[in-house]
Amino acid sequence: MLSKELNLSEFEKLIGSLRIFDYFEDGVVEKIKRDVREVFLNKGEILFNKDESYHQGVYLVVSGEINLVNSKGNILGKLNSGSFAGLTTFLGKSSYVVTAIACENSSLLYLPEITVYFLISSSEKFAKYFYSVVNERLQLFQNKDETFSKSFTYKPVGNYMTFPVITVEKGISIVEASKIMSLHKTGSLVVTEDGKITGILTAKTLVHKFLPDALNFGLNAKICDFVDRDVIKVPKEYPLVEVLGEMQAKNKEYALIVKNEKLIGIISNKDILKTLYNSASIFTANVEIAESLDELKSAYNRLYKIAAELIENSRLTSDVLPIISSIHIAIQKQVHKITADEFFRKTGVNICDIDHALIIMGSGARKEMMLEPDQDNGFIFDDRLSFSEKSILLEFGKKFTDNLEYVGYKKCPGNIMVTNPDMSKTLSEWKRSIAEIVNDPSLKGGFLRSSIIFDMETFCGKDNLVWELKEFIFDIISEKPVFLIQFLENDTNFKSPLSIFGKFLVEKEGKYKDMINLKPYALSIIVDVTRSYTLAKKLSSLNTIERLNHLERKHILSEETVGKVKKAYEIIVDIILRNQIKQAKSGEEVSKYINPSELSNYNQTRLKNAIGTTSKYLNNSIKYFKGHP
Repeated sequence: MLSKELNLSEFEKLIGSLRIFDYFEDGVVEKIKRDVREVFLNKGEILFNKDESYHQGVYLVVSGEINLVNSKGNILGKLNSGSFAGLTTFLGKSSYVVTAIACENSSLLYLPEITVYFLISSSEKFAKYFYSVVNERLQLFQNKDETFSKSFTYKPVGNYMTFPVITVEKGISIVEASKIMSLHKTGSLVVTEDGKITGILTAKTLVHKFLPDALNFGLNAKICDFVDRDVIKVPKEYPLVEVLGEMQAKNKEYALIVKNEKLIGIISNKDILKTLYNSASIFTANVEIAESLDELKSAYNRLYKIAAELIENSRLTSDVLPIISSIHIAIQKQVHKITADEFFRKTGVNICDIDHALIIMGSGARKEMMLEPDQDNGFIFDDRLSFSEKSILLEFGKKFTDNLEYVGYKKCPGNIMVTNPDMSKTLSEWKRSIAEIVNDPSLKGGFLRSSIIFDMETFCGKDNLVWELKEFIFDIISEKPVFLIQFLENDTNFKSPLSIFGKFLVEKEGKYKDMINLKPYALSIIVDVTRSYTLAKKLSSLNTIERLNHLERKHILSEETVGKVKKAYEIIVDIILRNQIKQAKSGEEVSKYINPSELSNYNQTRLKNAIGTTSKYLNNSIKYFKGHP
């Protein structure tokens, strides 16, 4: 699939035969020209795959023909000149429900969603036509495909908004505004002037902008100095997920729902997340009352369904990982509880009475688990523990890891588990072994271990043991910063999965023939590099996205760099997790291996760009740690 930008004359020539542009007055078409792209498909090429992530816009066929095909290979419809592709997905901001394949060489126009919304708002006739076409497409799918269901999530924000909204005039004081917030138990006030919206005042604004300098401002300070005037305003028909996406993009807590510029409601990002992720919360609640390992095993095996629903309800797949991780951790904690109860019945020992910390490491600690996390855990023993107490914990640890494996969590191939003596030590022993790794990371697989154990979190037990070990890691690395250079240079040993000609380099034989593993070649590099910066700067964040945001706030990484890396991370996570859901649905082994030839051209291009960004991030970071600008 090739694409190119268009100049005005090229654009007007292309759309000359497309009657839908007759709906618009002069000047409208010229305004959208810079955002529209021409796309070329050769016969047999895929525009988008079923269950692929949304392309953030729709396609308009100019010439050629596109077939819409279901999962059984049945053709549900043919799109010719003047037809739109990707309509139902545009409506719900969800995954594609069919595969679109060019049955002959075709030319299309890609219209970003912001352009589509502009066209809808510019012409009432076009808006009616567009939504009638969407409805026809839905009817087509429902009538011709018995497996089709309305899995997309078109949820109008108006169904979930809060009303009436508490409003205040801009001339009132901070004290008056605070009293109104307290009286109505609300975290926001919409500020108006002569009935028109001028901005929003939030409790967070008061905390961050007023209170730190309250003595200088004085209690009579007016709210007009603290109002956020860059307000998100959307119609009640706007999709819920789209509102959340805009709020996340602009780092806003609230959106206002308006009709003809008149305020009719308000919604917070917390309200939206609560609505969208309600099923995950219910699922976790059921896990927490499970009484047997078989119940937990069943929950583990159903987790892909929750992941699929979460992806349908989120603009960013990376936002889904902390939620999936929380479910994994809930399952593992219930395994721990069941194991501890059984252990107590058999031995009379309550392991919680023994001073120790059970730690979870790697993706579990970062809240980045997908559908196939293995076990990465260890024990930190209090230095005062007796040999007998350590033996009891090790005996428990064996039963715990066996039970985790029964539920579905594979034992770590690198043996990063409590059953490994190197992963179950006193606090002092942990410090000595970490110092050895930092001083000579080539010993005992130090690079691999540090990439896992340096991301740790308390699973249960004594937090203070974990905190002290984390502080020690910060201190020892600050004493020998060359370790981070050695650590990152080790990542350069992983050969890029792209040739110098931009072709994917896949496995030539064996179980994963024609596939590539996106973990070492892409995902781990972003995680490792980002971790290195946070270790060097002694930042406490664990999650990769949170770390990147923290590094940007501290001006350690530029806004441009963070934006590019976050985009690459999102693409890689999106492709892996969607493929894992597909694998789980079909009963295949779930892994981070993907077959690039099965990706649409769109996703192949995205992935290549993401891998390129990842390589630059690694190389530039090595230069940074070596002291080069």
